[in-house]
Amino acid sequence: MLCSICYYRRGNFVTIFNAICFRYKRLNLTEHQTQFIEYLLQYKQSYFWFPAFHEGLSTKLSFTAAKVMSRDARVANRSLFGRSDHNVATARFWNITRIISSGFYMANTAVAMCDEVNLYGFWPFYTDHRNRDLQYHYYEPKKFNRKTHHFSKEFRILVDLHMKGVLKLNIDTCRST
Repeated sequence: MLCSICYYRRGNFVTIFNAICFRYKRLNLTEHQTQFIEYLLQYKQSYFWFPAFHEGLSTKLSFTAAKVMSRDARVANRSLFGRSDHNVATARFWNITRIISSGFYMANTAVAMCDEVNLYGFWPFYTDHRNRDLQYHYYEPKKFNRKTHHFSKEFRILVDLHMKGVLKLNIDTCRST
């Protein structure tokens, strides 16, 4: 099963974005490191994927987080690092000239590895289909920064894959099962 942190709390593969590390003040203080570990523990026996090597800040934050995790037996040895050349190849394959979002990257990985892929949270607009304001990320009240990623192009690709039956793109709210 593939999931992103906060989207689905029972997965066994969780992506950790830079912003999660920022939430814990870049893990500079012991107090923030403890809070980060406590946050990760809700994911039980999950492995944690980091976008290391994608750009300088990602590398530093990913290694800092992995080092913090290595000191705690409850989450040690569960860090995974992405390959920058695979990320670049994925962007090139879809002809995307900006940095692809980690969600889009992981959706592509899921399509290659999983028999069934259901996606939630991909919506490149300021409001949802019911005209309610949306946050940029599910974990922070911030407006979209459309300069970093090409969300509309990523979304069009995902819609096309949905229409072809390759994956299921869910645009409504998630329901607990």
